[in-house]
Amino acid sequence: MKMIIVMGELRRFPVGKEFPRCGEEYIPYYQFQELGGTVVSSSDNNEVFESKNGRVMRYPVVRVKGPLRTMLSDRRVRGILEKEIIKEKPEIVNFHTFLPQSMEFVRSKGIPVVLTSHGGHPAFRNFPFWKRPLARIRKWVEKSAVKKANLLVAINRYLIDEYETYGAGKPVKLIYSGVDTKRFRPAQKWSGRLNVVYLSRLNGQKGVWDFIKMARSSGEHDFTIIGYDGCGVSGKIRKLIAGRGNISFHPNASEKEKQELLGKGHVFVSLSKGYDPTPNVIYEAMGSGMAMVSTLKGYREEVLGDNCLWVSGWEEVLALLEDRKDLKKRGKRFRQMAEEKFNTRRMAKEYKEIAGSL
Repeated sequence: MKMIIVMGELRRFPVGKEFPRCGEEYIPYYQFQELGGTVVSSSDNNEVFESKNGRVMRYPVVRVKGPLRTMLSDRRVRGILEKEIIKEKPEIVNFHTFLPQSMEFVRSKGIPVVLTSHGGHPAFRNFPFWKRPLARIRKWVEKSAVKKANLLVAINRYLIDEYETYGAGKPVKLIYSGVDTKRFRPAQKWSGRLNVVYLSRLNGQKGVWDFIKMARSSGEHDFTIIGYDGCGVSGKIRKLIAGRGNISFHPNASEKEKQELLGKGHVFVSLSKGYDPTPNVIYEAMGSGMAMVSTLKGYREEVLGDNCLWVSGWEEVLALLEDRKDLKKRGKRFRQMAEEKFNTRRMAKEYKEIAGSL
């Protein structure tokens, strides 16, 4: 099966050159790694793509912001697709970004278009009020793209409902994300102090400030903060944890370092607020065999189930760390869930099956 995967300009904060650094890029990355084909991506996406039979087509990143950026990216991607479709004769083109003009062009050539949404318009609920007008423009772009697709892919059940709000009447396939269980391995030892881990972007919506409050209130456990600092808050975090020998901070860690740190963790704590259904970090924690404590049960229960310890705030977390035997059991179960279902091999296989269904 020949497939073109359009990543576009998914990266928000490009750091390093060895791997995707933004959660939503993991899905098309692993899809490409397993299936090959052709990736169309901006020059600011600095990943080293590992694929036996694939290649990457780059275009210059668009430096403007907002709707104009989408329009210019759309134009550049279409220019590449015009040549690639003639050369590669793909059976399917999978967009992981909303580019309605490019999608319309592909369909005009009789090639099925699949659109995978990684969150889209609902995430704008986390914006301050003065940015809300952008959400309306974004929703218009997304609605236009959705109408151009032959098949829509949702990465969680919540996004199925979001697709329905566009009224496009298109078929939707649910394909959960997953983790590379070869890259992420569980902690070998549960003796000694517990290592409690935060992994996400470093901002309040993701819960980093609440995590620090929790860590500062405990001297019994070790706490590890791993995050992508796109807001310039590393200095503030260092001040807050100064003198706390049980709190370590790793901003913008390399992928290898991140995997090693997660492999030493015992409990993953996510204190996100607002709209944040199934971030890729929960799959990485799952693959690393950690027990999980999380807010946002309504969004995440479909993946984490009753094996997760659900809380409404950081004040409830420390009491849950007392039963080490139960935590170890939950971590082992999460690793099993990753090996059986929530892994990149299964995810890529389901994308491969899409071509047959169209």
